[in-house]
Amino acid sequence: DDRPSPRDFFAPADERSTRKNIVAGLKWLVENAACGDALFFHFSGHGSEQRDLSGTETDGFNETIIPSDFDKSGLIVDNELFDILVRDLPEGCKLNVVLDCCHSGTALDLPFNYVRPRGWQCEEVPFHTRGDVQMWAGCADDEQSEETHFRSRGVLTTAFLQEMYRNPRPLYKELLDALHANVTRRGYTQKPQLSSTQ
Repeated sequence: DDRPSPRDFFAPADERSTRKNIVAGLKWLVENAACGDALFFHFSGHGSEQRDLSGTETDGFNETIIPSDFDKSGLIVDNELFDILVRDLPEGCKLNVVLDCCHSGTALDLPFNYVRPRGWQCEEVPFHTRGDVQMWAGCADDEQSEETHFRSRGVLTTAFLQEMYRNPRPLYKELLDALHANVTRRGYTQKPQLSSTQ
């Protein structure tokens, strides 16, 4: 069984955040997803890029998240994140994802990206699905996500919590604008991103 055991959640962070445990947690989140479900996934950690050999990435790179054992088990690439979290999500199921890591802008390969100030843009090689997925990323694909000096939290995580507290029911554009303002006001240059399946 690939599922993490309850004792895994009490292990030191570097033992919990292995590739096996992250993938098992992602699969657990969506395995019984049904119409009417609302799911949430948050990752605040390290991200990177890896050369794309398939030709599906506009910039030539896959975005990745980095598990603690990446040197032995490898990175988790955006195609794998999409396959686990998004591809088989049923119609009427909603998934919100927050990825607070470097190079996370299009880390789920969702077909629509909100480009400020122009609005929604469709990917050149889009992957469409039935589920309703929104992803909030800490930065653009070519940027790094920073950590705050307060409690060593990611900048996006901190801004997201502050803005959701201020306005718990924002429209997507309102929240994206608020995240940009929050991050800029605190002196960071990264640009939070929003992408969607619909």
